Amino acid sequence: MDSYNNETFSTNIKNSINYIIENHHKFLLLLFVFFIIYFVDYITYINTMLYNNGNSPPGLPILNNQIHQLPNVKNPKGKRNKSRRR
Repeated sequence: MDSYNNETFSTNIKNSINYIIENHHKFLLLLFVFFIIYFVDYITYINTMLYNNGNSPPGLPILNNQIHQLPNVKNPKGKRNKSRRR
């Protein structure tokens, strides 16, 4: 019984290695995904360091608490033009 388990284990290992060899391009693409994610994260970190004013913690946007006053707009006196129905 023990030799049967060893044979199936070695067969499974051989099948797994053959699968990896036949589909190596898929595994390379999987590795590239992690590389791209790391690269984008690194560029985002550099971007926050360049454009950070030092007022806010990294990763948080800088908020401007200025209140903009809207100019007073008066309603024009007079009649409004209404479209005439015929």
